[in-house]
Amino acid sequence: MRKFSIKDFRRALVAGIKLAIIIVSVVIMAFIQSLFYSETMFVLRGNILVYFIYMLLLISCTTIFDALRIGYQRTRELALSYLLSVLMANILMYFIFSLLASRMLPFWPILVCSGVQWLICVLLFFVGHKVYIVTRPSRACLAIVGKQRWEHEAVVKLTRERHRYDLHKVISAETSYDELCKEMDQYRVIIIGLVDTDLRAKIIDYCFVQQKRLLILPNMGDIILNSARPFLSSDSLFYTCRNQPLSLEQLLVKRLMDIVISFILLAVTLPITLIVALLIYLYDRGPVFFYQKRYTRNGEIFTLIKFRSMRVDAEKDGAQLTVPNDSRITPIGRFIRRTRIDELPQLINVLKSEMSLVGPRAERVENTDYYAELMPEFLYRHRVKAGLTGYAQLYGRYNTTYEDKARLDLLYIENYSLRLDLSLLLSTVKVLFRGDSTEGFDTALIDNLCSNGDCDDDVFRAEANRPVEEE
Repeated sequence: MRKFSIKDFRRALVAGIKLAIIIVSVVIMAFIQSLFYSETMFVLRGNILVYFIYMLLLISCTTIFDALRIGYQRTRELALSYLLSVLMANILMYFIFSLLASRMLPFWPILVCSGVQWLICVLLFFVGHKVYIVTRPSRACLAIVGKQRWEHEAVVKLTRERHRYDLHKVISAETSYDELCKEMDQYRVIIIGLVDTDLRAKIIDYCFVQQKRLLILPNMGDIILNSARPFLSSDSLFYTCRNQPLSLEQLLVKRLMDIVISFILLAVTLPITLIVALLIYLYDRGPVFFYQKRYTRNGEIFTLIKFRSMRVDAEKDGAQLTVPNDSRITPIGRFIRRTRIDELPQLINVLKSEMSLVGPRAERVENTDYYAELMPEFLYRHRVKAGLTGYAQLYGRYNTTYEDKARLDLLYIENYSLRLDLSLLLSTVKVLFRGDSTEGFDTALIDNLCSNGDCDDDVFRAEANRPVEEE
């Protein structure tokens, strides 16, 4: 019989905290209902059914917003995700209560309920996060990487997850295999970058035998295989790759969703659009909108519309990198970029069928041509329409490398579903509260990565001179 380990204790404790968060939220909602919506109360069995429905709503919303990933996300990210979750679940429950009462009930008790739920659950999130860290010490990691720029940047980003993975050493894939084995013996977690195929297979086999955890930076082929379906022919196993992003039915449903939601969003945000347009014009009497040629499905070029966030003469000397604290961005532009209001006019592109609500980011023509020379697989993104939101827009930054964007977009294309689209649309709300999503390119990072001589100088020089990512 297997002994009860610290890992089992941690899992049980974190699961208990998650359950407590749900139960506390349901109890608070029941209390608010009894105080302010008593006319919607039933006998015992009826009330139990109502609370069960609310619990399902809450669990669904927390799943959409990843609000219960204790230990995997920072406490502040969990707090924001849970706030959005309870607001959505509580608004839906408000309409259920109003239907039961046959009239529109006062809304303010729902807001009070959401605030109380959020405050109490944030404390539980904090406790859960501390429990996770104390009972799960960070794992010492070794990274084996080649000379690609994005590998080095990925390693730098991993240092932000120090409570989970403690990166101790980074070594070159050109090191002899015997030396690599000696180094790997000293670590619990091995990170593999874009190394030679044969070497990669050897490292994976070695780690499998030694029972070491692997973190693998995927290439485009890995992402395609990840979505492949197993196919058995007699006793032989094959992987089936669809190579067909969307079926006809999926295209029709996706287009219908684009039209309906775009109309609703344009109507709801019309007051914001008018105010922003007026502020942009009054600031410098320049044009309100910014037009730029971008790529969409099948490499077609269209004119993307955005609110202008930079000075009129921002590119008088040609395309330039957008850097942190860029002086070309106007005060109004800085606000609308941070809140993503500058993206609202793209809803017109969606209605014109040039874009979709969800899909790869519409890249500037010059950028795409340049990136395709360095990475031909970058053009895989053109298998579907460009999107207003998506994996790259949600989890990337303005300064995210083109390699990472291509991988995130291919991950979306290869795993497309209506459920995924709805989840990404709802999760987009979180981006409005995440300031680092609009960072510029930090060229100092390139210098730091190259200082040890382990990177490919030609690739890094090309990257340092790459065209601007956004307006």
